[in-house]
Amino acid sequence: MQNFFWGTATSAFQIEGGHNIDGRSPSIWDVFSLQNGRIKNHDDGRNGINHYKTYQNDLTHLAKLGVNSYRFSLSWSRIIPTLNGEVNKSGLAFYDRILDELEKYKITPFITLYHWDLPQYLQDIGGWLNPKTVEAFAHYVAVVVQHFGSRCLHYITLNEPQCIVNLGHRTLEHAPGIYLSDEQTVKIVHHLLLAHGHAVTVIRKLNVGATVGIANTSTVAIPVANTSTNIELARRHYFSLERGRFDQVTLFSDPVFLGRYPQEFIEFYEQFLPENYKKDLEIISQDIEYCYQNFYTGYFIAEDKAGNMKILPYTNENYTGVFPWLHYVPETLYYGPKFLFERYQKPIIISENGISVVDKVTSDKKVHDVWRIKYFSDYISALLKIKKEGVPVLGYFAWSLFDNFEWAWGYQPRFGLIYIDYLTQERIYKDSFYFYQNLIKTKMEKI
Repeated sequence: MQNFFWGTATSAFQIEGGHNIDGRSPSIWDVFSLQNGRIKNHDDGRNGINHYKTYQNDLTHLAKLGVNSYRFSLSWSRIIPTLNGEVNKSGLAFYDRILDELEKYKITPFITLYHWDLPQYLQDIGGWLNPKTVEAFAHYVAVVVQHFGSRCLHYITLNEPQCIVNLGHRTLEHAPGIYLSDEQTVKIVHHLLLAHGHAVTVIRKLNVGATVGIANTSTVAIPVANTSTNIELARRHYFSLERGRFDQVTLFSDPVFLGRYPQEFIEFYEQFLPENYKKDLEIISQDIEYCYQNFYTGYFIAEDKAGNMKILPYTNENYTGVFPWLHYVPETLYYGPKFLFERYQKPIIISENGISVVDKVTSDKKVHDVWRIKYFSDYISALLKIKKEGVPVLGYFAWSLFDNFEWAWGYQPRFGLIYIDYLTQERIYKDSFYFYQNLIKTKMEKI
């Protein structure tokens, strides 16, 4: 095993395209993309960046970047396009070709099994509200793991279940955009966790050498003053449900790693959980190797004069200029891994980290994304600092390899190390590509 996984990440719906060829059926994002007013600028995510046809050339960029790992997701509806569960061999063949390329370049695959693109045929029967979707997920995972065998030894079950629940069913910013009551939302939370648990069971049975994890996400509470009191206040707030009962890190991490729901959640919602939920937690909390986490930003905590916690406002230094939620707070990659390891005692892998800035191609046919370079430099420095202090951080995946379809925001936000001209589909390396390339080269042997 490599000493450290240096990689980048993508997701199927955001890059693949090929939405209606070779047997793929629609996902909830195909349908959502066509609903009026759902996506900024009326952008259509079904075409992605045409990766389905350009994958071979696209993956040469990974080799040039120098990463030893690549996180990507599979399109569930490309592999199993109908409710009867029949396997689409063309869908599996596409991902076989992806693995062929990665093997050629000696790049380790990390496969995300579910990155938000639920097959529409499952949404038609209730989506994650319906326990049959949990069964369908287990079947899909079994098909994938059995087919790939030893070609993939790292699986992530779900990506950001907090967003699946909160953005898909509370704020309605994401597919399927269907509002659910508290009772229904609790049911979806439980079914997603069960889907993870059953996936772990399947993977353990079919590939004993594989590692498993779940990629949660969180906004980290940062103590402004490095005192024990301030650090404890930040730790408590980070793990509380105060900032959102359905999108906090503990809601999907405590059941997985500790075998229990957060006490605050139980106090509010136990009446909506199934009678046998404690038995289900035995399935949900099977041992897994890594604590994956998608980290982007944080917020500042301080102690007021009365000794209570207060949240401080951001300053101009924290402003990034694209997303209202994404602020430049490099301490995120110091305190986030620190707090997670203290609570869950599992090695940490940063499964996503990156920033969207306003990128432009200049007259020299280059993209000089100075702010992204600063972001990566400072965040990764913070990560390596906490690693040096003893927290077992085993990997870092930059989001993202390419500019792509950024969900409800369409194609305007750009997270990529590689610029995409959406009219010509030309790929252009940004300055941050070369920065990350050099960073990997210098750190690979030393970390």
